[in-house]
Amino acid sequence: MELQDEIEDYWTRRGNGFSRSINDEFENGNNTVREELLSKLGLSKGMKVLDIGCGPGYFELILKDMGLELYGIDYSNGMVENAKVNMEHHGIKADIRRMDAQALEFEDCMFDAVISRNVLWSLVRPRDAYSEILRVMKPGAKAVIIDGNYYLHLFDKRYERKAPPVMPKHKDFAGSHYKFNDEKVDFNEITELAKGLPLSKEIRPNWDFSVLSEMPCSNIDVSIRARADDSGFRRIGMFTITITKEVL
Repeated sequence: MELQDEIEDYWTRRGNGFSRSINDEFENGNNTVREELLSKLGLSKGMKVLDIGCGPGYFELILKDMGLELYGIDYSNGMVENAKVNMEHHGIKADIRRMDAQALEFEDCMFDAVISRNVLWSLVRPRDAYSEILRVMKPGAKAVIIDGNYYLHLFDKRYERKAPPVMPKHKDFAGSHYKFNDEKVDFNEITELAKGLPLSKEIRPNWDFSVLSEMPCSNIDVSIRARADDSGFRRIGMFTITITKEVL
């Protein structure tokens, strides 16, 4: 089985529990990412918005009342099925499809905005995904990419982690994947798969900025969450990249 298919299989097996966790996050979390999206993307009624790697439809849930034309794609069959169930349950009109983020099946210059959370790190051809995102964006449109250096610790000693807290401590917060892992999927599986993914070895968002600088972007804005260790080295965890497609 190819690596991409192994990853699809993992996320499909995670699909039901992941769906329950994002519904819990939607209902009980603070959903600050909504305000971040509104600020960075300037969303308004009637805009066509594409969610890359939509999973069970978290972005669709938090943006459901804005009058947007929502599209969501995911490579995992399980995630797509759960997203469709969530859309029906919450009365949300959204076009949800199984699709490869690295080879989008949309026309050029179709979308007013693109959003993605925690997806690029899991791709075997992330450079192609960035190229495709920009291809389907309208000139002047913006994209917000939220991601992180989740597996850099496997290859860079400076990013090595301390032993994680015991399992019960993970279960208390809204959207905890541990709390809703009723299928008992071994989360260590994705760690093993991540060893073969190109972005696990890259310091980001340095890599992203370098790649995007060669693409048709008129602006690239990066915000990071970093923590200094005892030596003063600042380890970058999650980050948000906002890109604007150039207008020819």
